Amino acid sequence: MAFMKAELYYKKECVLGEGPVWDHRSNELLWIDIDSHQLYFLKDGSNEIEVHNLPSKVGFVTPCIDGAYIAGIQEGLHRYHRSTRSLIPLHHPESDKPGNRWNDGKCNPDGTIWCGTMSIEEELHKGGLYRLGAQEELNQVLSKISISNGLAWNPDLGRMYYIDSPTQSVQVFDYKPGSEVIVKTHEFSTDLALGYPDGMTIDEDGMLWVAQWDGHCIARYHPETGQLITKVEIPAPRVTSCCFGGKDMSRLFVTTARTRLTKEQLEKYPLSGSVFVIDTNTKGLEVTLYGK
Repeated sequence: MAFMKAELYYKKECVLGEGPVWDHRSNELLWIDIDSHQLYFLKDGSNEIEVHNLPSKVGFVTPCIDGAYIAGIQEGLHRYHRSTRSLIPLHHPESDKPGNRWNDGKCNPDGTIWCGTMSIEEELHKGGLYRLGAQEELNQVLSKISISNGLAWNPDLGRMYYIDSPTQSVQVFDYKPGSEVIVKTHEFSTDLALGYPDGMTIDEDGMLWVAQWDGHCIARYHPETGQLITKVEIPAPRVTSCCFGGKDMSRLFVTTARTRLTKEQLEKYPLSGSVFVIDTNTKGLEVTLYGK
């Protein structure tokens, strides 16, 4: 793959920028700042950002076919209406765990949402992975998760890919569309020199693009062998997540964070917390809308 370079897409000092989603219906990028309790919408080619203030830490937001959104906030899963900025509660499966919060979540190709939790203090094995079905029913799929992060699916091969960051690996599962049953086949370690794997997406060739926390980069891996194919440097240490978008789905949008960086690090990497974009030589898949 030819040399690729990350460019600044939108300058912002997000404390914990995360969860980018490209909405192909409106040519918009949405993303969140977990610690600032904010959701952002930015129309491509515009510098006018739409800011939504949410009541607590927000781990993910993903669009629905009816124009609403599913949001994982501190108080559980909610349906969010952009026009009225109202939240309708759906589920709060960990109401007995006030020290936990939602983290990464994504709608898979069969139209169900998979989303995980973690300890706010990053205690090990306190979280879980859940599946929100087509009728808004919620079931826990995995337990004893530490920092539930990247999710991706290869529908052609019936594969699901999942990151629990402290393991420094990508777990590979067989799955059947419409089912919550997943069977682990293997896992591969990400490059330990590149920090911790965080958010993740997949391209049309079935390769995985992984955001590397404290690794200053996005890394592209072969999902079966774990081979590091290429990496793209990002001018921020804490790279959190990525998604494909743009009119032809060939642009990779990358979120970053400023949290717990030293004064010296912030002086060296002043764009930390911003969104970057990489023009790639491949394409991603359009986001699946929940309720399709």
